[in-house]
Amino acid sequence: MKKLAIFTMVFCCGILVYFTLPKTVSIRLDAITAYMSLEEMVTKNDLIAEVCVDTLKDSEWNVDANGVQINQIHTDAIVRPLEVYSDYTDGIQTLSEAEEFTVRTDVGQIGNIVQTSSSYPSLTENETALLFLVEESDENGTYYTILGNMQGKFTKQEIDGQLCYTNGRDHLPVDNLEETIRQISEDNTDMEWASDHYSAEEIQTMNDALFESGAE
Repeated sequence: MKKLAIFTMVFCCGILVYFTLPKTVSIRLDAITAYMSLEEMVTKNDLIAEVCVDTLKDSEWNVDANGVQINQIHTDAIVRPLEVYSDYTDGIQTLSEAEEFTVRTDVGQIGNIVQTSSSYPSLTENETALLFLVEESDENGTYYTILGNMQGKFTKQEIDGQLCYTNGRDHLPVDNLEETIRQISEDNTDMEWASDHYSAEEIQTMNDALFESGAE
């Protein structure tokens, strides 16, 4: 009986502790993103950068155009460029002396509130990636977001015996990467892209297919 009483007391204490602890609250944020081919991303970016993620800053709440906090979180990553490719009129050129810059992601955690996504990519400290980036700014300065969301983040993998950067769909061989990007840019100069004319319904359908955001 004594053992049963001890067990019952411990069990009840455990239940009490469980209900008094703060619970994790999840926010699911998925994007409506049109399909973008590799060629389109090469021509539409503001920056293509092979980077190492040095630091993840504390996540923050987003604010709307009026400065009012909204129920969405972002996390800024400070990245160190290994190689930076910039879109000039004569193709892609490498900038060897680039400083660290900020890439903003739409995932993160504030207290017990966690924001996840099936369509927005995340970055982790010490990670190396090839990113297709778009420049944006707010009252705190300039930062970059990832073009095409998941489509614009490439990680290094070995595919059929060849080391490549891939987003899971497109592959860019690591060898002669600069030349490959330059050639894609030159071959698609002044191209008009179908995504420029997609309706909202078409983009939503593509988004569901790309990121399975409609799945439970």
